[in-house]
Amino acid sequence: MSRSVASTSRWQASSASSSCPAGIGTGTPEPGGLTTAQALTLLEELAGENWVGMDCVEVAPPYDHADLSSNAAATLVWTYLCGQAAKKAPE
Repeated sequence: MSRSVASTSRWQASSASSSCPAGIGTGTPEPGGLTTAQALTLLEELAGENWVGMDCVEVAPPYDHADLSSNAAATLVWTYLCGQAAKKAPE
């Protein structure tokens, strides 16, 4: 798939509601959703793609007694930014 759309720019949209409700508080839980580790693995594996931006939405701290959703969202954004920085680093 990457070969057929290699020149296409991509936007990464991460939604807390796509996460497994067992670990992250959200207003619209998705049973069977991604764990934080799975979402991070996807970001790391796709870091080499032609990303032009990212947003992280539906983080809902009021539904989360332990700040897991805020921490997961911050880690997802940090991982995305690290992937972008690694692409621009001199070899």
